[in-house]
Amino acid sequence: MNRLSIPVLFLSLFLAQSAAAQSEEGPFLSRQHLVNYWSANASGGYAIHVFLNMYKVYDHFGFGPALGKVYYQCSDGLIRKNCNSFQGPFTWSSDAVGFVNSLVGAPNGTPIVLDGAYLQQGGWPYAGYFTYKTCYGQSYNGNLLTYVVLVDGYAYGTAYSGISCLPAP
Repeated sequence: MNRLSIPVLFLSLFLAQSAAAQSEEGPFLSRQHLVNYWSANASGGYAIHVFLNMYKVYDHFGFGPALGKVYYQCSDGLIRKNCNSFQGPFTWSSDAVGFVNSLVGAPNGTPIVLDGAYLQQGGWPYAGYFTYKTCYGQSYNGNLLTYVVLVDGYAYGTAYSGISCLPAP
């Protein structure tokens, strides 16, 4: 065995273990990594539809109501169900409100606006404000798929820049 084969062997064992330990939550390194995960883990007769940035990237045909799995390309480049940041993206506007309220900790809520309308008027504007916008994915089964991202925000002296709507994968 030459000197190069030992590190290559170690690396291949590490990658095999990390792939086996992958969680449904992510993170995934790429679209293909996400599709490979669901190809290997979609079992049984259930239908599964997997979406990335609100565009369908994988289908597993089956019975019953389909399980929908939604993932986003996060600002760190990894793909996850939840990016865990003020910027989002969030599948539901209520998720953005909950995330802001849990981290800002304002007693009566912080003003949060989505597309020009208040999601939460907030009784504690001194804590800051957050402005979100709706982004659009593909039309699927007659519905336009949407998600929410931060335009800008401010909390306790810290400004938060927004992000752009995510591209189609």
